[in-house]
Amino acid sequence: MGDAHGLARPSLTPSRLYLGAANTLGTASPSPSAPDTFLQNPVSGVCTQSTSQWSAGLLAPVPCTTDNRLDEATSGVSYTTAPLAHDLHFDGPLFADVWVSTTASDAVVTVRVTDVSPDGTSTELTDGWLAASFRAVDTFRSRYVGGQLMQPWHPFTQSSVLPVPAGQPVELPIEIFPTDAVIPAGHSLRLYVGPNDFPHAVPPLDQLAAELGGVVQVLHDREHPSYLELPGVGTCAGTCKALPVPHLFRG
Repeated sequence: MGDAHGLARPSLTPSRLYLGAANTLGTASPSPSAPDTFLQNPVSGVCTQSTSQWSAGLLAPVPCTTDNRLDEATSGVSYTTAPLAHDLHFDGPLFADVWVSTTASDAVVTVRVTDVSPDGTSTELTDGWLAASFRAVDTFRSRYVGGQLMQPWHPFTQSSVLPVPAGQPVELPIEIFPTDAVIPAGHSLRLYVGPNDFPHAVPPLDQLAAELGGVVQVLHDREHPSYLELPGVGTCAGTCKALPVPHLFRG
């Protein structure tokens, strides 16, 4: 891993994609746009890749554990790139910086990164989650790449708990599990933002009471630029292209 502020891989270069209006994910800087909303539901994500993992693969044949479309349609909001003009390779930790507000006094937010094929199948690659009350970051223990935060270190202690004022925007720095993936040309990259990942992200009772029934807004305007940071590594074996992210999309 290297030290907290160093590079484990010299070629790793962060590439940013912004959440935008009309459920888009792209390189353009945020513009004025209305937030998206979802209901805080502690049992969402009941049929996802996590379900297959927790059942030791017994539920792997169930279609919704390998195709996230059902979960995406019934909870949370999704942001999707245009189809890729070239293969996109990334390898390492991913990072989502998401601005939210809630009508409750806490919010548990799950993010999932998926590969969307031309037929619409949404295959999960990796995920991460964070409670808004535990958003504090220890910058000394966190990992930065070229000055960009990639792996936030959250203390998760009682003394680190921060208030979540109802109706006020808060910034959630969410660590996403490292992965090595290639998104093929013609496919799209998707970031899902939702209320939970059942069963392993179900909060304890006191936190559950604080978030239950809350309406969460995902903000993505100029004052609240929510984004996904990818660990780009340039070329890879085969057909991957060492192109800047803006040149990867069709249009």
